[in-house]
Amino acid sequence: MATYNGTLDTTTRSITHHGDYTWATAPDWGSYTSWVDYTGDGSPLHYQTDIIDLDSIQDVYVEVRYNATGTIWTTIEYSTSDSSLSSPSYVEQYTSDNTGTGTIQTHTQLDYYEEGYCDQFYPGFRARYIRFNAFVENFTDATTRGIPVLGQFNWEVRTDTIEEKLNNEAVSGDAHGLSFSKIGTVIHMQITAHDQSNKKLVPHIVSKTAGTIRVVDANTFDTAGVSATVDVRAEGIPAGFDVGINGIFKETT
Repeated sequence: MATYNGTLDTTTRSITHHGDYTWATAPDWGSYTSWVDYTGDGSPLHYQTDIIDLDSIQDVYVEVRYNATGTIWTTIEYSTSDSSLSSPSYVEQYTSDNTGTGTIQTHTQLDYYEEGYCDQFYPGFRARYIRFNAFVENFTDATTRGIPVLGQFNWEVRTDTIEEKLNNEAVSGDAHGLSFSKIGTVIHMQITAHDQSNKKLVPHIVSKTAGTIRVVDANTFDTAGVSATVDVRAEGIPAGFDVGINGIFKETT
């Protein structure tokens, strides 16, 4: 069941931060005329989904649609084997322990930074178990939080892939890095070496994760990488994502 440090409006399906005031921290309890007073001061609104089981290990990327009073930072916890996500890997991390009271890790404070700048990055990843988090901030000035509200948070885990070709790629060494402009996570690579006189060139994938390859000359009976020219056909998870006020989406251009 999803968890959150807020109050759910069952009509609008929105969640309002339930506040951080206590008997010790409220400014002046004597001036209050009712018990209905909210403030987000002290922590962001934090919404967390259930753990999602994909039933098998898959190469995926995500798209998310959201809206809020304030701004949203989406974090994704994932693992290939840890069904409880007790020690997960992260795509983005807003606080040090992924809780609403942890130390903020980002380079900007949400809702209080110069417009047009964003330091969020959402590459593809390999996982079976996934959990989404939304941190909502509504700063009224550089240090004071207002009342954040989460209106919508819908996610989609996608497995569709794209193809990219690198023609006449000059490679050398034992771990030549390929530079893909469209693919962020490589799933499949096919490498064809151009023929060279007196050589029998054999291409190898060194690391799909790192996107590195090498070419060896079988005529020398040596495993050291040699200089060569290759054509590469790769399939993988898209690299480009737009992060904005409405969500996280795969770039369309």
